[in-house]
Amino acid sequence: MPVQIKICGIRRPQDVDYINEFLPDYAGFIFWEKSFRYVTLREACDLRRRMDPGIPTVGVFVNETPETIAELVHSGAIRIVQLHGQETEEDIAKLRTLLPGVPIWKAFKVRSLDDLRKAQLSTADQILLDNGYGTGQCFDHSLLLTRDEAPEQEPLFHRPYILAGGLTPENLPQVIARYHPFMVDISSGVETDKCKDPDKIRRAVRAARIS
Repeated sequence: MPVQIKICGIRRPQDVDYINEFLPDYAGFIFWEKSFRYVTLREACDLRRRMDPGIPTVGVFVNETPETIAELVHSGAIRIVQLHGQETEEDIAKLRTLLPGVPIWKAFKVRSLDDLRKAQLSTADQILLDNGYGTGQCFDHSLLLTRDEAPEQEPLFHRPYILAGGLTPENLPQVIARYHPFMVDISSGVETDKCKDPDKIRRAVRAARIS
């Protein structure tokens, strides 16, 4: 099956128009106030109404309270929760109580094999491997192919995962072919001067579709 693709950091009406034209699998809203891609609840609701109803929207949160996250979900602006801070297993459990049936994704900043081991044990529905908070840089992807102890073993990391950080339309084919992520998550890689670029979105979605 083709790798799925999420275009994140949607913040303008024209961004939604690009999403509707090129139809990625998911679109993401950033609810972290320190990001220039931050959107308010009202903005997210307006953008969601403009968007193709068949495209699920993901809300990205950094150390937000479960109650605030639940409010965003209940508003209809998002269908999926993506945690991008230092959220714990207890936080995930509380969200499951507040939001039964809502998918929860957890992002992990990868610096070492220990980070991958922690990610693999997460109770989140999906895990996302990244370099940091929207840095636009790759972590050391070779860690994904590292064998734990013996060379004949399978790679250390074998859980399906979402790959983010430093991805572009140009490097997606090579990254997908080598590391086989379940999904790719791209934001700065489809921007020009910090604005979503329709040609880059088109090429990124195409790269995922033909992988």
